[in-house]
Amino acid sequence: MSEAVHEELQVSGDPEEQREPAAGKGAEGRRLPADPVVDILSAAEEIGVEVGFSDLTPLHGRWIREMVLGTEDYTLQAHRAAYKSSCLAVAISLMMIIEPRK
Repeated sequence: MSEAVHEELQVSGDPEEQREPAAGKGAEGRRLPADPVVDILSAAEEIGVEVGFSDLTPLHGRWIREMVLGTEDYTLQAHRAAYKSSCLAVAISLMMIIEPRK
């Protein structure tokens, strides 16, 4: 993963503000992301909700981004039923999509 993508997503705050501006229009009038990796990771919790983890929040999105982009060991400590394992499942799935050869 490029260093620029890693730096782009290290910004804390509202995930909506972290979205990369779109590069153009698609066939259906949708805006296409300038960098698909940034777009995928900036909406990590939304992707988790779409695949069935309906209780994920922006906090979980930050956990997922840390799992995917982290350069050091990361110990996630939270109370029971905080959806830690759900975040891990989404993070591993996203890593397999973003970097399938690693």
